[in-house]
Amino acid sequence: MKALLLSAGQGRRLGSLTASAPKCLLPLAGRPLLQWQILSFAAAGVDEVVVVTGFGADQVEAEIDSPFYGSQGRLRVRTLFNPDFATSDNLTSCWAARGEMDDDFMIVNGDTLFEPAIVTELLRPRTPSISIAVTAKPTYDADDMKVSCVEGLVRQVAKTIPIDQVFAEAIGLSAYRGEGARFMRDTLVELAAQPNSHRMWYLSAVTQLAREGRVGAALIEDLACAEVDYPADVEQAESVLLQRIEPRLFPKLDVGAASRSIDV
Repeated sequence: MKALLLSAGQGRRLGSLTASAPKCLLPLAGRPLLQWQILSFAAAGVDEVVVVTGFGADQVEAEIDSPFYGSQGRLRVRTLFNPDFATSDNLTSCWAARGEMDDDFMIVNGDTLFEPAIVTELLRPRTPSISIAVTAKPTYDADDMKVSCVEGLVRQVAKTIPIDQVFAEAIGLSAYRGEGARFMRDTLVELAAQPNSHRMWYLSAVTQLAREGRVGAALIEDLACAEVDYPADVEQAESVLLQRIEPRLFPKLDVGAASRSIDV
């Protein structure tokens, strides 16, 4: 499975934290955000990650050239530059990556942290051939990317869905298999031809496909994820990383159990 990691933006809402470096290189709990994502992809068995770059592309290239990325087993990491990053929203990043959509793929937001089990759950065989990872919350705010569903199928993905129609929140990971990959690529081509395409998010394509009954929801329960949009998100994200994601990426060896096993 290939993951398209949308990391072209500067992350201006983070203010001075991303003034001179892209959001994907924001230090969190001792590592750049990008490294945490790569660790989770590798642990989940993803074969290839294509990092769509824009702001600070040379810095991302230098980061990916570091030994860390060559030490992730069979996982290959490379970049693809979106030349229109400064004047467009992320539908254009997906459009730039359309040549990567000939086979099964994932789209992952560049500011989403997630444990490997979320990727595993999202990639579990399911119908229809397009799935988005969602999580249910007690309450939703204006900035949440809300999802409405009817009879198990996604009908809309938007921040403006009325609360009484909300099923869950999209957490920033989606998967496209078989004909779903073709549907997504063709819809991106269609939307990219529109005059206002530079103002669209790729979820506009997902919503269009949802209206055709082609999108399902993968409900993620009791699994750790976090999003980093504002300075206030940093502390919460680091807490999720250190308390929930890192222990699952690097489980501590039970030395006593190992010794007892050897004694036997």
